[in-house]
Amino acid sequence: MLKKIFLSLFAILLTLLSIALFRTFMHAAVEPEFVEAKAISIDEAKAIQNLATSIRFKTISYQDREKFPQHEFDNFIKWASIAYPEFHQALKLERFEHSLLFKWEGSDSTLSPILFEGHYDVVPVIPGTEDLWEEMPFAGTISKNRIWGRGALDDKSGVIGLMEAATHLIQKGFKPKRTIYFGFGHD
Repeated sequence: MLKKIFLSLFAILLTLLSIALFRTFMHAAVEPEFVEAKAISIDEAKAIQNLATSIRFKTISYQDREKFPQHEFDNFIKWASIAYPEFHQALKLERFEHSLLFKWEGSDSTLSPILFEGHYDVVPVIPGTEDLWEEMPFAGTISKNRIWGRGALDDKSGVIGLMEAATHLIQKGFKPKRTIYFGFGHD
């Protein structure tokens, strides 16, 4: 009796394994649609300068809310609206304190929206480490083929990059089919 149960389980396992192997070898991957790459040109000097300028805002996210430099965040938001006027005119803005949610309305409401996000706050500089910095943390210095400072990599570069990309598309007359959201956090 035990032998029959064992043989039955073995037969079922062998059958399932055979089906899995058959389906694996018979599966054909869908060929991706080839999209020809297009070279785009942007004003690199302006993009570099905008990132360097954004670093100069001391948008430090302190755990202690009393230290929160509200004016730095307000100034960053005001500067961004001036530096990227097309972005701010073409998209609808909703503010959540200093976090920003932009909506670029798509033409096809049946398509699910997409979200691109980044944050423009930075962590504080550890007191006493300033002399270890090759460049000052909020100088936004451009030297040695680099942009130096808090946010250069994490994550003002992402926020500026998204505004640069969207502005480029807006200037080229692009109209999205799918609604696009841009979320820029402050905390």
